Amino acid sequence: MDQYDTQLNTTPQSQPQPNARAVAGSRRYRSKSQRPCDLCRARKVLCNIPEPGQPCQLCERTSRLCTFVGNPGKKQRERASRAQSGGTPPVVPPVAPQFTDTIQASEQPVPQQDDGRHQEMLGITGGHVQGGDQVAGEDLPRLETIISDAMWSSHGGMDWDLSMNHTALPSIENGDRAFQFLGDGQLPDLGPLEGDSPLEGLQNMEAMNRMSTETPASSSVPLQRLSLDQRPDHFTQLVGYSNESDPFCLERFPYNDQEEVDFFRVTYRRFAARGEVPGYPPLHFLQSQTETAVEARRVIDDCMSSNDDRENLEKFVDKTSGVALVKLYFRFIFESLPILSRSLVLQDVEAFVAEAPTGLLAGIYALASPFTAWDEKLCLSRAYSKPNIDALWKISYTCLQRELHFPRLSTIQIFILLINHMPFDTAVVESPFFWSLAASMLAMAQALGLNVDPTGWNLPPWEIRLRRRLWWAVVVEHTWRSITHGRSSMLHDDDWDVSPPTPDDFVVDSNVGPLDDTGHQDPDYFIHMCSLTGISMSVCRRFFSLRAVSRPQALDTLIEQARGPRQKLLDWLENLPESLHIQPAADDAEADDSVKSHASLYVAYYTTHILVLRALLRPIINSNIHLDHLQPSVGTVLQASRGLVQTIIKFIRSLDASHQSAFWPSYTRHCLSYPGLFCYMLSPLVWLHSEDPFRPSDIFEHVRRTTPMVNENPVPDLPALDLDNLDLLNDVDGKHVVALTSNDDVTDLPAWLYGETPGETGWLSNATACAVIIVEQSPRDVDVFYFYFYSYDRGANISQVLEPLKSFAMGMADGMHYGCHVGDWEHNMVRFRDGKPTGIYYSQHSSGAAYEWNDTHLSLEDQRPLVYSAYGSHANFVSPGDHVHDSVLVDYCDDGQLWDPVSSAYFYHMDPISFELTRLFHPESTSPGDSDLTSFFYFNGIWGDAQYADDDPRQRTVPVFGLKRYVSGPRGPIFKGLVRKGLFPDNPEPKKFIQLAVGFLMSWYPCCLRGWRFVVFLTVVFACIILMVVGIRYGVRWCRMRKGYKRIDGEISLEDLVEREEVVLNYSEDGRK
Repeated sequence: MDQYDTQLNTTPQSQPQPNARAVAGSRRYRSKSQRPCDLCRARKVLCNIPEPGQPCQLCERTSRLCTFVGNPGKKQRERASRAQSGGTPPVVPPVAPQFTDTIQASEQPVPQQDDGRHQEMLGITGGHVQGGDQVAGEDLPRLETIISDAMWSSHGGMDWDLSMNHTALPSIENGDRAFQFLGDGQLPDLGPLEGDSPLEGLQNMEAMNRMSTETPASSSVPLQRLSLDQRPDHFTQLVGYSNESDPFCLERFPYNDQEEVDFFRVTYRRFAARGEVPGYPPLHFLQSQTETAVEARRVIDDCMSSNDDRENLEKFVDKTSGVALVKLYFRFIFESLPILSRSLVLQDVEAFVAEAPTGLLAGIYALASPFTAWDEKLCLSRAYSKPNIDALWKISYTCLQRELHFPRLSTIQIFILLINHMPFDTAVVESPFFWSLAASMLAMAQALGLNVDPTGWNLPPWEIRLRRRLWWAVVVEHTWRSITHGRSSMLHDDDWDVSPPTPDDFVVDSNVGPLDDTGHQDPDYFIHMCSLTGISMSVCRRFFSLRAVSRPQALDTLIEQARGPRQKLLDWLENLPESLHIQPAADDAEADDSVKSHASLYVAYYTTHILVLRALLRPIINSNIHLDHLQPSVGTVLQASRGLVQTIIKFIRSLDASHQSAFWPSYTRHCLSYPGLFCYMLSPLVWLHSEDPFRPSDIFEHVRRTTPMVNENPVPDLPALDLDNLDLLNDVDGKHVVALTSNDDVTDLPAWLYGETPGETGWLSNATACAVIIVEQSPRDVDVFYFYFYSYDRGANISQVLEPLKSFAMGMADGMHYGCHVGDWEHNMVRFRDGKPTGIYYSQHSSGAAYEWNDTHLSLEDQRPLVYSAYGSHANFVSPGDHVHDSVLVDYCDDGQLWDPVSSAYFYHMDPISFELTRLFHPESTSPGDSDLTSFFYFNGIWGDAQYADDDPRQRTVPVFGLKRYVSGPRGPIFKGLVRKGLFPDNPEPKKFIQLAVGFLMSWYPCCLRGWRFVVFLTVVFACIILMVVGIRYGVRWCRMRKGYKRIDGEISLEDLVEREEVVLNYSEDGRK
C-alpha cells in the first residue's frame, strides 16, 4: 500500500520531448516512476491514469484494485540490438533430420514485440498519460464513429457508400496515415519502443525484412523447401477467404524470399505460385507461436490428469516393443490407413518412437496390438501380458485434447487412429461420439488447409504427399461414418480441390533405402477405396439427403436415376487390378498364409450397391404408396435384390482366415449389417402379450446362467462356454443328452428368466434374442427363418381348458401351470420365390400354421407380417385373441408390447446339403481368429432343465392325462426342419396316444357330446352297435353259405359227381341186402 500511495503522490516535474521523427503509432518516453499498474502490465494495454491519486481507467472499469506491486518484466534487448547493428541473428536449432527429410536449413526467430502496444504501433489508438499529456494519434476518431457518420448522413437517408474517402471523414491531422500501409504494401514506420516493452530497436519494415531473410551460410537446401508442419513451437492454420484477415489484402504485405512476413509471435506464409495462376486464388497460412495460447494450455492442463502421458505410455509399451508395433502398423494397417510418412518414419524407426507425439504413438500401438502374433518377439512377450488397448486409447485421446489448441498433421493422424478403434460396448448401438469425432476431424483438417491441393507448393515432397493422403483418408472416414450413421455429410464439392490419389502419392524418398515387407505396400487398395467413396457420396446426395427422401418419386423415375450409379459401380468393379481380386480358396499345399486386407473394399462396394437398391425398395414397402405390385418394375427390383443377396452370401462364405485376420476399418462393422437389410424389410414384427412377464432373452446370457448336466450330474472339466464352443458338449456322453440346467431354483423365478422388455421403438438394447438363418432350398426358393429365444416358457393354466376335460382339473391348485420349461425357441419362416414373398409359417408348440402371403388372415405393417406371441408359451399366431392348441389348451394373444426381432439379431446362411452355417457378419473385433458364433447351432442337447422326476417336490402330475408341471427344455434351431419342401416341416413331431385320443374326443364334443346331445349320441351309438352286430352275424352266415356252394360247383367235375352218385347208390343197395 505504501508503494501504491507513493505512486499516486508522485507528479512528474518534467517530461522529455518526443522524438522528432516519431510517427503515428510511435510511443512517447515514459519514466519508470510512471510505469503501468499490475493489471495493465499483465494485459499489455495502455495504463491511462486521468488524475493523480485516481486508479487507471481499466481498473476503474473492471472494478479492480489498481496496484503497483509486481516488478517489471525482464527486458530483451539483445535481439533488437543485433538487428540494428547488422550482426548475425540468433538461429533456432534445426529439427531432427529424420523429421525434416534431410532439410538442414535453420529458421530465423520471429522478433517479438509488445502486444500491449500493437494498436499504438499501427497509429489507430490514442490515449492520455499521467499529467494530461497527449499521445500522437489521440485525435483519430473511433472506427464505429467513422462508419456511423458515413452511413447516417445529416442530409437524411442512408448512404451505402462505405469507401474510405476523405470527404466522408472528419477533418483530422494526418488522419490517412493510419490506413496508408494498406495502399502501398509497406507497414508504417515504427519508432523505437522503450520502457517495459520486450522489443527494442525495431526501426522500420526494412529492418524486419532483413532479419527474416538472413540465414546461416551453411544452409544446404533451398529455403522454399522448408516444412510447413515441422516448424518448432509453432502451429499452422489456413487463412480462409471470409477470415478477418482477407487473403486478397494479405497479398499486399511485403513478403521476403521465403514468402513470409513476420509479426509479433505470428508469421504469414504465402504460396505465391497459386496466386499467379489464373483461376487459383491467393493462399496464405498463419503460423502462430504456441506461447500465444498460454491461458488455453493452462485450462486444458487443469482439466487433464497431472500424470505424464509419455511416462504412462512407456509403462504399457517400451521403446523396443514400440518399434516392433510401428513396423506391424506398416505391414498390416498402412495399406488401409496410409496416414504416416514412410520417408520420415522408416528412415529411423527408433528415432521416430523416441520423438513422435505421444498421442500418435499410443494410437499406432492400439491398432497394431492385435497383430503381435506375426512378430517373433512380441508373440512371446505378449503371450502372458497383452497391452491394455483401452488404456492406450485413453492416452491417445487425452493427448488429442491437448493438441486441439495447437494442431499439427499429427492431430489429424490421431483423429483417424481413434476413429478406427473398436467401440467399448460392441453389443449396444454405437453412441454419437464417433460421429462427433469424425466431424471434428474434418473441421481440423480444413483448419490445417488439407482441403487445398498442395501440388506445386514450396514444401518438401514428403509433406506434399502426406497432406494429400491425409485429406483423402479424412474424406473416406468422414463419408463412411456419415453413411453408416445416417448423418448429413459435411463435405461439399465446392470446399476442396484435392485431386484423387495416384501412385505418385506413395513414392518413398531415395534416402530411405530399399524397403522390405514392412514398408512396401501396394497403393491400389487406398486409390480404389477413394474412387468408390466418391461414388458413394453421389449416391447419398441423390437418394438419401433430407430433400431427396422428402420428395415422393415414382418407382420408374427412381429406377432411371439409379442407372448411372449402378453403371459406375459396375465399371469400378471391372477396373479393379488383379491384386485386389478375391482369389478362390487354394489347396492346403498351395495355400498362402499371408494376410489379405482388401476384403473390406468389397464390403464397401456391396454396401453402396445396397444403398441404391434401398432407394428403389422405398415405394415398394411403403404402405402409404398404393403401388401395383404386379407391375414388371417391382419384380425387377426384387429380383435384383435377391441376386445381390446371393452374391454377398457367396462372397462372405469365400472369406477365409487370411481375410478375417486382416485389419478391418471400423466403419465396415456397420457396412456388414447392410446385407441383412432385405431380410429386415420383410421380417416379422412380434406383438408380446401385455401381461406376459417373460420377455425375449439374450442367448449368450442364458448359456452363462446354466450348467451342462447329464442325469442331474454336472459335466466335469469344461471350459467357459459361449456361443462359439457349445457344440463340444455333443461329445460328452453318447448315450444321454446334455441339458443346460439352470444354476438357480426355477420355482423361485430368478430375474434372468424374465429377459428384457423392448423399448418404445421395439428394440432390445442389451440383448440379442433373435437368429436369422437364410436357406436356399432351390434356385428359385429361399427360406428365411426367424428364431426367437426366451429363457422361460410358462405352460398352460390347467384350470383354463375346454370342457369336458375341465372337470378333470377340479381339485388342482388354482392357476397351476403345466408344461413349463426353461429355454424356449419359437420361429417364423418366410418363403421367397424369385425374390417375392409367397408364404409364411408360424410355429405353435409341437405343430404350427402356414398362410399364403396374400391370405386375408395375414396382417402386414409396411409389408412386414405381424406375429402375436401367446401369453407364457410364446406360441406364434396370426391374430390376437384366444387360440386353442393341442385340441384342449388355450393361448391368449394381444397387441401389448411391440418387438422388432431383427433389430438385434445374428444373421447366418445355411447350406441345405451340408448344413454348414456361415455367419454373414464379420466379427466385431479385428483380432485374428475371432469368434464366428455358429457353434450353438450344432448343439444337439436341450436348452433347459431335464424333466424333473416324479418324486421331485417341484414336480406335479395331472391325473389320467399324465401332464407334468415341468418338462424338459426344447432342442435348438437345427432340429426345426430347416430343409423342407413346403411351408410345413417335412417330418413333423409325432403325437402321443393321449394327444390323439383327446383330439378325437374334442372333435366330437361340440356337436355330439355336450348336454342333451350326449344322450341322443349314446342312443344312436347303441342302436348302431346292435344293428352292426346283427348285420355282421347274418352277413357272415350268408357269405359262408354262398362261398361253400361256389366251391363245390367249381372244384368237382360232372363225371366225378355221376361216379360218386353210383357208388353211393350201390352202397345203399348192398346195405339193404
